[in-house]
Amino acid sequence: MHDRMKTGMRLQFEQGVLRTVYPTEREPRRLFSRLVLLAALAGLAVMAAGATHFLHSPLRAKDTESILRMASGVFDALKSNGSGDPTSVCADSEAGAALLREDDKRLFKSRKPAADNRRPCMESLRAIREALMNEGIVLEQARPLAFGGVEARIFDAATMNEAARSLTGALYFSANDRLYGIELTARRCGDQYIVLDVWNCLPVEAAPADIEAHAERRYEQFRGEPAKPGEPSIKRPRRLFVPL
Repeated sequence: MHDRMKTGMRLQFEQGVLRTVYPTEREPRRLFSRLVLLAALAGLAVMAAGATHFLHSPLRAKDTESILRMASGVFDALKSNGSGDPTSVCADSEAGAALLREDDKRLFKSRKPAADNRRPCMESLRAIREALMNEGIVLEQARPLAFGGVEARIFDAATMNEAARSLTGALYFSANDRLYGIELTARRCGDQYIVLDVWNCLPVEAAPADIEAHAERRYEQFRGEPAKPGEPSIKRPRRLFVPL
């Protein structure tokens, strides 16, 4: 159903600088990819330095709470009819955009904030909802199960005051006896994650009891994905898994 999604932002890595360049089609079935992870900083002139180290440290209670709040906001928006204001966990909303602007000011030494370049998260969720309903799925009976993904930090001493935290992953839910995953990208702003882009919603070939194993396999694929020439390096990636 990814072909029903609104065109997303793609990235070009040039001279070590991550920047948004032009819209193109979304790539299907690329959960936890390096490109999607770095897309959490789309629109920001960021060059990351340092080696990549993978962490398996347990989540702090505050991090778990932030992920739960983000996932719940996205899932509630999916189940709604799409009317009203965007959920506050999305960059579409006034609250989300304001948090991104403040985060830009905190992160960067001298730079015009990029948070005004809002991504149509709610429009993407409405497209997902329409596609699911056209398949006969009753979303009112859908049940959120878990969020699994990868978080990392990106820092450039020349332009940034401190590292930015980027997150990509899948919100897993069950509907009509099937398992699905909504792939999204977010940035940590203060004590919460703001969703910058909702990439797609795809069936997951796994049983609900095997979600964590599925997320871990995706993480291992991420670990083995080679960096492209000129691509910013990813610092301190860690696997996240939070039951809902």
